[in-house]
Amino acid sequence: MVKFFTPLALSIAASAAAAVAVVSHLRTRLQSPKQLSSSPASPSTMAPRTAHQRNIDEINRLDGYDIVIVCTSTPHQAQYWQDRLMNTRGSISPKDAKVIAVHEDWEGGAGNGLGTLYAYTKAVAAGKELYGIDIPALLAADKISVALYHTAGKGTRLAPLPGSENNNKSGVKLPAMVQVKDKYVPMTILEAVVKQTGVYASSRRGRLSVFWGDQVFIPSAGVKYEAKYHIDILAALAPMPSEKEWQEKGLDKYGLIVVNQQDNAAQVDKVTHETANRLLASFGEMKSVGTSLGSFSVDADMLKALLTEFSKELQTKEGKLDSDPHFWMPLTLELAAYTEVMAQKGVDKTESTVHYERMQKMMANFEESRVKELGLFGCVDVGSDVYWWDYGQLTLYLKNNRLVTKPGVEADCLRSFLGISNNIEHSNVGKNATIEEATVLNSEIEIGDIKHSVLSGVCAREVNADGSILINVTARSITAPNCVVYNVTSDEADGLCLEEGSVVVGVLLPDGKKVIMRSSMNVCGGKAWKTVLEENEHSFENIYELNASANVSYLEKLIQAEHAVEAEKVKLQKVQAQAAAVDSEAFIVEIEYCTGCRWLLRAAWMAQELLNTFQQDEDSRLKSVTLTPNSHQGGVFNVYLIEVGPNADPDAEKEVLWSRKIARRFPESKELKQIVRDYVCPERGLGHSDKK
Repeated sequence: MVKFFTPLALSIAASAAAAVAVVSHLRTRLQSPKQLSSSPASPSTMAPRTAHQRNIDEINRLDGYDIVIVCTSTPHQAQYWQDRLMNTRGSISPKDAKVIAVHEDWEGGAGNGLGTLYAYTKAVAAGKELYGIDIPALLAADKISVALYHTAGKGTRLAPLPGSENNNKSGVKLPAMVQVKDKYVPMTILEAVVKQTGVYASSRRGRLSVFWGDQVFIPSAGVKYEAKYHIDILAALAPMPSEKEWQEKGLDKYGLIVVNQQDNAAQVDKVTHETANRLLASFGEMKSVGTSLGSFSVDADMLKALLTEFSKELQTKEGKLDSDPHFWMPLTLELAAYTEVMAQKGVDKTESTVHYERMQKMMANFEESRVKELGLFGCVDVGSDVYWWDYGQLTLYLKNNRLVTKPGVEADCLRSFLGISNNIEHSNVGKNATIEEATVLNSEIEIGDIKHSVLSGVCAREVNADGSILINVTARSITAPNCVVYNVTSDEADGLCLEEGSVVVGVLLPDGKKVIMRSSMNVCGGKAWKTVLEENEHSFENIYELNASANVSYLEKLIQAEHAVEAEKVKLQKVQAQAAAVDSEAFIVEIEYCTGCRWLLRAAWMAQELLNTFQQDEDSRLKSVTLTPNSHQGGVFNVYLIEVGPNADPDAEKEVLWSRKIARRFPESKELKQIVRDYVCPERGLGHSDKK
């Protein structure tokens, strides 16, 4: 439940990149807030470093993959990630990495098995077109390492956040910043995954590595290894447990990797201790077992064999196969064991037998044609004490993001990984604000009490938050106990006053409509996917469908523009107070624009032009520029001047500076700047750069 929210009062916030670009002075903290406890100290440099910390050091070296392939759901998402990951090279991947983003145009989805082969096939063609390289030849010669990241999926467990990113679920932001050229922008979940998984690249030349785009893990085992198998898969191994320990650990609920005394591995899925021993009787004595992370790598020989075997499916784009049950299990289990496991999944024995025989035939051909003679299937151990930061579920998104505020080695590793060295960075926090075990990034806050929370891209006069995650939030004041607030702005006089456990996100739909989606921390997005929750106009599923054709990059620019405008409104309160204390004139310029996404973007650009031109002068009387939609006069831009100085008449009518009917073209800003100059800074000349 949300108090004081109205549809007109709420709009969409920008990605944090906007706040950085528009409010550049937030980079330095001019005043020191009260800090009841400093950010948790890093371990002493004299103390022995843990395996996790050593692995973080390796990750931060950015010795990642030569080629980064991203598989998305739509062409617009593919273009977004192509641009984004090229721009964040050097921050999350090697500076010379080659990025190839493709989309899976496969009716009903290919499954992650066929989906991997299809995405790789498309990337091979794109590699020739974009970079003039022959990826299969380079892989076969062990000259490159290639990683493929799957981002497709609805993100139901994380709802409603993926809807705020227009279904680009791996684009959900984390409270961390990455540098792009001369700007800091918020890190996305996918960028965190690309950065972390790059640590395996040096061990995987000549191999294709496949990862999922919503989980980050920091191994407790070593990350450098010699690839001795055609297929290897990541798992958190531990000594083979007893039947009682198996039950206590709940291993019957997971996909498992079992390793025998010869270090060969096999895969089983959600079985009891007794069943595992029976199914793997011919496998030999089991040395260790662990939960599978699902991420795997294959060498050039095995990749070629799979592409050949499933060439018909790839050409016709028919079928749906996953890597675990359809690739690895029939290659590592006996027929009886495989059909029994698949029967538990509801697959008929005849069907699973036919598929098993197909994979065995492929294996026989593979043994005749392979260039290297390696083991078939092995495990890369990430360690039983692996740090596993899953951001694909709302409760875990809150938990794992709040970890940056806590003491301890794991929290220290997360801060080091995210590049957070201080609990207040790139922010302007007032001296009357109290920060207690909290992290504030890229934000502007005057007063408040912030505890056990993470704030990124927040602009508000007052913030009172406890146990919350606030990302890209603009309001006059914010009260948030154990909440998640994402991409939201409010111009309500009473600010945002949220109830315990509230989840509030803003969505800008492709048609330009703004929607606020509400939920709570005790609601599972997957279970409530089709339900219209109280106070919502749409279900999570409906938002997903409305976002189907979203141009992610374009909508992000619109959101950035609106966030910048709303941030100026919040700061107007401070400006008005300052103006009242000084016996001088002060003005606000209001731009009234015709409704429509393209005109909002143009109006925001004009507003920024005025601010850039005049607010750099100390004697300028321009205090703010505001934007107001005009739905009454089609195709008209109006510009008003409002006096806000101490001698201003509060009942005076706004003075019309400029009114233009637009005819299929954007209004120019040159004349507008000249008119505004005569009021706010008449002695200022307009240089060449201003006349555009």
